[in-house]
Amino acid sequence: MILAVGVLLPLVTDVSVLITLSAAVAVACVLWRGRSAVLASTVAAVVSAAATAVLPFASSPPLRNVAGLCLLLETLALMALLVTAVRRAGPAAGLAGLALTALPLRACVDSPVPPDALEVVVLCLLGSVAASTAAVAGGYLRSLDRKRMAAVVETRRAQRLAFARDLHDFVGHDLTGIVLEAQAAQVSPERAMAALKHIEQVGLSALTSMDHTVRTLHGEEPDPGAPAGGLADLAELVGRFGSGDEVAVRLHVEPGLAEAVSRESGAVAYRVVVEALTNVRRHAGGVTAVDVRVGTAGDGLEVVVTDDGTGATGGRSGRRGGLGLVGLAERVRTVGGTLDAGPAGRAGGWRVRVTLPMSPAAVPS
Repeated sequence: MILAVGVLLPLVTDVSVLITLSAAVAVACVLWRGRSAVLASTVAAVVSAAATAVLPFASSPPLRNVAGLCLLLETLALMALLVTAVRRAGPAAGLAGLALTALPLRACVDSPVPPDALEVVVLCLLGSVAASTAAVAGGYLRSLDRKRMAAVVETRRAQRLAFARDLHDFVGHDLTGIVLEAQAAQVSPERAMAALKHIEQVGLSALTSMDHTVRTLHGEEPDPGAPAGGLADLAELVGRFGSGDEVAVRLHVEPGLAEAVSRESGAVAYRVVVEALTNVRRHAGGVTAVDVRVGTAGDGLEVVVTDDGTGATGGRSGRRGGLGLVGLAERVRTVGGTLDAGPAGRAGGWRVRVTLPMSPAAVPS
């Protein structure tokens, strides 16, 4: 022990050795910060502050070239560590800032006259400028990280909402049809075979929609033949809705409109009809006829779905429940359209009316 102290004590009290060791530790911590930024910043700050505190008691003057180079390296290393500490919002940021603020005091080590209070303040101000610069840089990087994370969270939220709308618009519609067909088959056994055939068709459609959603979740390119839906597909949709039901569904699409409207607006129009027909099945009572009209209104596209039902139990307000119309209104707004849903008139019934731009170019910015 005595031998070890006898060997280490001259090294510890040698200014050049202390400065070199302190700078080496700071540089090593910069290289090591990727594994543990908080620990690296803490170690470098403690060693630097300890070296600054011990230097006035050292026995030999420093070598000027060595002292200047090591001071520069240690300053840059502590600034880099302070940037990382502030960026990570770690508790080591304060320690690194204090060590960096006190670092210029080492310039007084070889001074024959002890520094006065003004010199100490000026040197600490120089160190605080370096510390403030590093802290501002770290804060800026932290704000960029937060914005990037917020953008990622918002993108994921938008994707979840899009998938939820897809499931509701297509799979939910098909499953509702399956449930109603099964219930009808129980009431009317003579319709069982027709109901089973229709259930098979609707089930296959639901599986296709689900497969499309799963492929999208896996990051695969959308299948061009996937059931995106458009004005040209409304006849098939209305046919599936009316088959096997005692509901007369009338469809009128203005000639040539399917080719004139954009793909985006056509897909939204299709989903409007899907949602309206799904609500008729789920909520409306006593429906005998549904009228679906798609045409032009001014410079835009108009979709109107009207039924003659009496509404769900408890009044027409039940038709507004759930997320269907809310999600549909959001989707309509994304392409610059408007949605209005409410009673069709004094005679009863319910009307869903949507206006859409003919093309994305017509969407307001």
